[in-house]
Amino acid sequence: MQPKNKLYSETTLFRRWPKNIEEQDKYLFSKEIQKVIPETNLDIIPDAWVSSYGYFKKTIFTSIHSFSFNAKPSWKEKLKAEIKFNFKHHTKEKLSGRALVICDNFSNGYFHWFADALPRLYAIQENNIPFDILLLPSYCKNEAYIRPSLIPFSIPSIYLLEEKERVQAQQLITLSALAPTGNYRPEIMQGIREIYRSYFQLQNKSPTAKIYISRAKAARRKINNEQELIPIFKKHGYEIAYMEELSFENQVRIVGNAKIVISLHGAGLTNILFMAPGAKVVEIRFPGDQHNNCYFSLADALDLEYYYLIGEESAKKINPHTDNITVSPFKLESLLSKLES
Repeated sequence: MQPKNKLYSETTLFRRWPKNIEEQDKYLFSKEIQKVIPETNLDIIPDAWVSSYGYFKKTIFTSIHSFSFNAKPSWKEKLKAEIKFNFKHHTKEKLSGRALVICDNFSNGYFHWFADALPRLYAIQENNIPFDILLLPSYCKNEAYIRPSLIPFSIPSIYLLEEKERVQAQQLITLSALAPTGNYRPEIMQGIREIYRSYFQLQNKSPTAKIYISRAKAARRKINNEQELIPIFKKHGYEIAYMEELSFENQVRIVGNAKIVISLHGAGLTNILFMAPGAKVVEIRFPGDQHNNCYFSLADALDLEYYYLIGEESAKKINPHTDNITVSPFKLESLLSKLES
């Protein structure tokens, strides 16, 4: 197989509007309704070098491979990566066989692992490209969900790089992103869902559970008046779930068996990946946020019904990545009633 083979062609996605879209809110989603997904290319590199940060290159003296980056890096980002690679790593050993890299510089964290890294693994296996070792960056050792999430994929062997370690692979298999982060190839995400639902034997009949994923125990981005909302959720039969307290398997089972999942924008919503087609997702959104549409897009890719609830306006400018939000109890009550009608 020659380097840089095209694995998937460029495609254009046409997404559905949210089920409860209001005309005045269309600007929040309009940029995502039609989206071009670039082609995905495969590269097989002999005697390649891989660092503990997940960067890789063909030789010590060449530049870091473009597939190491989720998006084109600035010259400062690339220079910093080169310095780390060349001067802050020690070479440990040469790995025999075919090694696979699925992480790039943007793969750290729960969402990016399932939305950006695992699609690469699925694509490699779906295209029957053999490999002997899966190489994981050193930061993966601190993430309890990573190894359990790989079990359903039947990986031959896993090599977790140590911090500041650099290895040479006899053959390195790598591929470019399946889609820009926050976007997806529907057939890939649906295939990943099926692997998990089959492995955990999730019911294929109509799910019945209703789940509210709370961020009360998260470090940031919480609902200010959540205690005012909890009685409303319970009145409508919702279970309150705290993802931080659950094992990976329990997260899959709880969300995978739900017919409705509601949460504020955050990593917990990544678990909608495990929901059955046709289930409902409600994302509580920050007012005016037209940039963070990764869960809207994921719901569409998975054939889930997507609804949204916008939080209250604030006198100060809100940062959707770090700030808290207030939710109208009246609007929540109205939406929950609508979901049941």
